[in-house]
Amino acid sequence: MFDANDRIELFNDRFAELLGDAASSVHRGASRESLLRATLRHNLFKTPIEDEEAWVKEQMKRLTVRGERNTAAMSDGTWLQILEHTTGAGGRVMILNDVTETLQSRERAKVAEQRLNDAIDALPVGFWLFDATDQLVLFNTVASEKFEGVRRELALGRPIGDLVRRRVELAELVLLNGKPVDDYKLITQTLQDETSQIEVLYSEGRWFRYYTRRTSEGGLVMFRVEITDLREQQRQIEASNTELRAALRKRDEAEQRLQAVADMTSEWYWEQDTKMRLVHISEGFSRAMEVDSKDYIGKTRFEIFGTLPKSAETPFGEMVQKMVAHEPFRDIIFSHRFGPDKTKWVRMSGKPLYSPEGLFTGYIGMAADVTPLYEALREAKQADEAKTQFLNMISHELRTPLTAVLGFNSFLANHTKLPSYNALREALPSGDEATIRAALEQFEKDLGQFTGRIQAAGTQLKALIDDMLDLARIEANNLRLNLRCVESAAVARSVIEQTQTLASEKGLEIKFDLIDAPIYADETRFRQILTNLLGNAYKFTDQGLVEVRSSLQDDMVVFEVQDSGIGISKEMQNQVFDRFAQAKEGTGRRNNGVGLGLAICKDLIAAQNGWIKAKSEIGSGTTMRFALPLWRSKA
Repeated sequence: MFDANDRIELFNDRFAELLGDAASSVHRGASRESLLRATLRHNLFKTPIEDEEAWVKEQMKRLTVRGERNTAAMSDGTWLQILEHTTGAGGRVMILNDVTETLQSRERAKVAEQRLNDAIDALPVGFWLFDATDQLVLFNTVASEKFEGVRRELALGRPIGDLVRRRVELAELVLLNGKPVDDYKLITQTLQDETSQIEVLYSEGRWFRYYTRRTSEGGLVMFRVEITDLREQQRQIEASNTELRAALRKRDEAEQRLQAVADMTSEWYWEQDTKMRLVHISEGFSRAMEVDSKDYIGKTRFEIFGTLPKSAETPFGEMVQKMVAHEPFRDIIFSHRFGPDKTKWVRMSGKPLYSPEGLFTGYIGMAADVTPLYEALREAKQADEAKTQFLNMISHELRTPLTAVLGFNSFLANHTKLPSYNALREALPSGDEATIRAALEQFEKDLGQFTGRIQAAGTQLKALIDDMLDLARIEANNLRLNLRCVESAAVARSVIEQTQTLASEKGLEIKFDLIDAPIYADETRFRQILTNLLGNAYKFTDQGLVEVRSSLQDDMVVFEVQDSGIGISKEMQNQVFDRFAQAKEGTGRRNNGVGLGLAICKDLIAAQNGWIKAKSEIGSGTTMRFALPLWRSKA
């Protein structure tokens, strides 16, 4: 506090502490000007003051209104907010506030939001996110594609009904459950209710299928997948021989597009015959390895790598032994010298190919140059290791369903290679109606399986995005909870009934022993926690039972989800609640997921003043225990 002559009358220890090396200048009777000049002498500010006299003169001015003078970056990396107001006696009060953590939290929130937006924007399908009032809050680049006749740019805040109405006007045909409709209000209601799939034909013969799913907060996620190729295949079944020849041309064009996409990526795919001889490498190999792929085509692995290991003691040896045994392998990392001073680390996956008769015909696989990533892992140790794990896991989990979409779409585009298609084509000239019908049914069954896989991949993408949205909210401290009295036993029974199908598919027995104890919690998040823990129990248990129990412990209600599954090693039990950590011991990564579920559960429980613990033993199962506060009536 300064008097009317700008001399210090009163200050606290924290004020002097924040001034660092200039603290010696802080004493009763010291002038404001001497204090300002002391900060300059000790170089307290991160950015040097060029005109010090002008700066001192400016700082000596009195503010006409009460409030913030400025926020300054200090040389020690902290940020100080300087607040000032005039006292009734003509003096003034200066307040220094350390806002470093606040500014850093905002920056972390921006980074997390940008990561999520980048992941969504990379999706090859249209993506829209609406809030609980069905107003548009997020969309990706594919979603903003303008069809013929569209003049208005896609904008945030636009209601879903407005978007649907405009697209119905542009569409040549809209099918709801296979029947034509033109009532945009009915279509909007169908999308909001998640009750049906809607297929739309736009100009130039482009067909799209729209899916919607509600988020845990009542928002709406909408995906748009182009199904033009699928529709084309359906049309070709009923077409003449001329149309079939046109379809073959379209197949070649689709293959060329796929090849063009493969050639533009930083990864590459490869094929080899029964003798481990490379017969094809995509263009990405030449770009990544900086070599000519023609120098490797026709050569065996022995000719490329020299003597091949006869054991699986090294990652490369493991890959070779998998090939010898005709077994699939995934994400094998090894190094190879592609030239003088040019050692590269390669991540490779592959699976064996078989003829319709069951004979082994070779391998097909994907590979990528992971040299920068591998070197970063070695140099960064624990801190950079966690960051790299994040990038690897998210990339892998996004690529897996996307690869499924592209892969099964490739089957549709190359339908002439399907046995069922060839059977149908051979049956057509015979004129035998029964034979043709049987062949047609088998072909339609194959198409249904492929489209089902594409839809499953889309569902997996949606689940990953939901987890990322929850993670973004948690990191940004923007998680909203509706804490109230929740009947825990009733909710737990409801979740068990909803997940019963997952247990039945694996023949698992479910037991539960629940007490009627109300809890003080958010019901939606409580359901999410139970669903996640039960899902993990079913996923990692092949036989036996899963038990759900609850009990009272002081002022907490303790819940237990116990399974008889594969268990978790002691080493991994300390990491199982970390983000992107999955217990690999005993699972062989046979289950999908990026390791966010338990981490999100931990954060959700902590936000409701609870705790969660894991107890497990390899081969004997796992028990997840968590507690939430018991509801206490104010009366």
